[in-house]
Amino acid sequence: MNITLTPQQEDFIAAQVASGKYTNADKVVSKALTVLEKLQAEYQDWLEETRAKVDVGISELERGKGLDGEMVMTNSFEQFAQVKAGLRQSLAEFEDGQGMPLAEAFAQLKQKHDIPD
Repeated sequence: MNITLTPQQEDFIAAQVASGKYTNADKVVSKALTVLEKLQAEYQDWLEETRAKVDVGISELERGKGLDGEMVMTNSFEQFAQVKAGLRQSLAEFEDGQGMPLAEAFAQLKQKHDIPD
């Protein structure tokens, strides 16, 4: 099998070999194909899991167990507004020389509202 590479691909392969990470171009290409196979398998697994979750969601909606999207969004916006107001208050207090450092206030707000790092 003959494969035509772009100049950028050739440069990349040459750089990998020059780095000492691979002994020759064949090993670089072999590793690239192994990674591609793994990515495709992971994507297929993700796709199957996602389709199963969608099927579960559709079944729940059909049984009346769904959530009102507008309510979910309203609640999310309200939580965001509360966090934003708390940050503004902490900043104002810090600028007035009172309260705690902003980083500490932000950490407390993140903890209070279960905001991940």
